[in-house]
Amino acid sequence: FGLAIVFSAVLARLGWVPGVHETLSYAEWLSIAMVVTGIGLCSAYGPSSEDELPFDEIGGYFGRPAFLSYACLALAFVFGWVALLAPRSPLRAWRPDPRSLKLSIGTSAASGIAGAFSTVFGKIVSEAIFTRLLSKGDTSVVSNGVTWAALLGILCAAPVQLWMLNWSLGSGKAAFTVPLYTVMIISNNVCLGGLLLDEFSCLAQSHWQMAIFITALMLVVAGVASLSAQQEGAKLKVGDAAPNGVTTPEASHSVTIFAGVAGAAQHEQATVE
Repeated sequence: FGLAIVFSAVLARLGWVPGVHETLSYAEWLSIAMVVTGIGLCSAYGPSSEDELPFDEIGGYFGRPAFLSYACLALAFVFGWVALLAPRSPLRAWRPDPRSLKLSIGTSAASGIAGAFSTVFGKIVSEAIFTRLLSKGDTSVVSNGVTWAALLGILCAAPVQLWMLNWSLGSGKAAFTVPLYTVMIISNNVCLGGLLLDEFSCLAQSHWQMAIFITALMLVVAGVASLSAQQEGAKLKVGDAAPNGVTTPEASHSVTIFAGVAGAAQHEQATVE
């Protein structure tokens, strides 16, 4: 994730992607460095599980009250944004401006939530197919409803993740939207892993690990907040410089470096909307 942020910023700065060339300030580079450092520390010292996934028990984990509470709120948030951005939506009057900070944050959060569910479901499917079926010859996973439910979850969550990511990438500079999306998907992965798979237990066993993890989270939040402030400041400057406050085509160009497989769809969608 950290390398994706760096490469996206470098590609945008060097203009190696046709039609995309972004100028980054020293403050933006510093903010990106803060986010990358925080993500690296979160990956190294954050919640994790060294034990094998208890596949036979995973079905019961989905009934945990803490997980159900998080899942209901998270999915309601995602469905709300889907309804808001759907073509010919009756809620279109409340849709944020395509270049607004509200749209960037909302769609990044929705994409991160969908991506986190895709990751968890993918881990379950991987455990079922590669660890149980192919490595151990356990054919019971084929008839296990958890396997098929996880596969269905991937088929539902992955398209929503890419669609929301398209909107997010088209709403601002790559140096802002890519770190924002990365923070959203990592934070939701941490929440899902902790609530569903008990990955928070390792933090309770080590106070210094928890301290490093909390510090890393604060570093990431500070970096994203700094990028958000600079993103809004840049938009205000462009609006003041353009005639009658109208943003020029160059300033409103959609950036889709991070998810090239969805770039064409995003450009078409942004143009139509």
